[in-house]
Amino acid sequence: MTRDDSRINRLKLGHHFLQSGHLDKAEDTFNKILADFKEEPNALNYLGLIYQAKGDLHQAYELVKKSLKSDDSNYFTYSTLGKILLQAGKPHEAAACFKESINRKPDYSDSWLFLATTLYSIGDHQEAFENIRKAIELNPSYDGAYIKLGNMLKDQGSIEEAIRTYKKAIAVNPDCADAYSNLGIVLKDQGELEEAIQNYKKAVELNPTYAGGYSNLGNALKGQGKLKKAIQNHRKAIELNPTYAGGYSNLGNALKDQGNFEEAIENYRKAIELNPSYAGIYNNLGEVLKTQGMLNEAIENFQMAIDIDPSFNSAYCNLGNAFQQIGAFPEALDSYQKAIDIKPWSLTASWGISSCLD
Repeated sequence: MTRDDSRINRLKLGHHFLQSGHLDKAEDTFNKILADFKEEPNALNYLGLIYQAKGDLHQAYELVKKSLKSDDSNYFTYSTLGKILLQAGKPHEAAACFKESINRKPDYSDSWLFLATTLYSIGDHQEAFENIRKAIELNPSYDGAYIKLGNMLKDQGSIEEAIRTYKKAIAVNPDCADAYSNLGIVLKDQGELEEAIQNYKKAVELNPTYAGGYSNLGNALKGQGKLKKAIQNHRKAIELNPTYAGGYSNLGNALKDQGNFEEAIENYRKAIELNPSYAGIYNNLGEVLKTQGMLNEAIENFQMAIDIDPSFNSAYCNLGNAFQQIGAFPEALDSYQKAIDIKPWSLTASWGISSCLD
């Protein structure tokens, strides 16, 4: 066996460890390769992926940049760097990397997909749709691309086309749990709760460790008034992923509807601890605090929701209601007016103004 054959076989072994989730073994393998083959670009790139998976984006970025310095012809390395930059909140730089990847390998569908989702996130919707359709053209069995396209169509309000696209993802991969879950979300939004529940159940059957699937199932069951089953599914989601902020928030919503306000507040606080930038949780917490007569703390949470999302109409309405309850009518009127500025048809805000002026 030549020295180069040894390098290639060890890279394959490290990649196997990486793909199977054995990050420590993969890291050890790639580090040993680098000890024998200084600045081996593939080993550096794979180490970058490992550090990205561990959440150390700075080290991941440095390793992948070093890989490119050693060999800037690798399309996959540019794609890796783009994903790291995207996760780091630098979409414009990420888009440039995905374009560099495509320049080096125009038929690499993964970079077309990530370029599309990145462009969509910065508001370049037309080019995003063109790019994601290019990804599907290159790889017609790419279930992940159909799911992302469905998400974009849903966001644009093209609900029927989104449903067809999710079903296409299922057609090309009947074992794709994400496709069933996303289809369930759209169906739930359309009021088709029973069909949504069937899709969520299929998602968790295919992937029994899918925390989001259990949480989505819980939300649909809550919509049917089946609070006990809803709570069971939300607790299962949290058991599977104890750092899932949305799971705690959804559990809080179900507990609130059950009248278990104390535990609802506890779960909302946990959700905020895990994700302090999630405006909806502050609004939900504020609503429960208001029902418990804790008006000053409710006001603080509604204001926090608005600070995070200044276009949050419901938070302004809730803030107006809370101010009105403590007799702060000028502040209530101001809050209702801001709600109307965002949504002129807001009945809650209009009624609030009328109530303040009576």
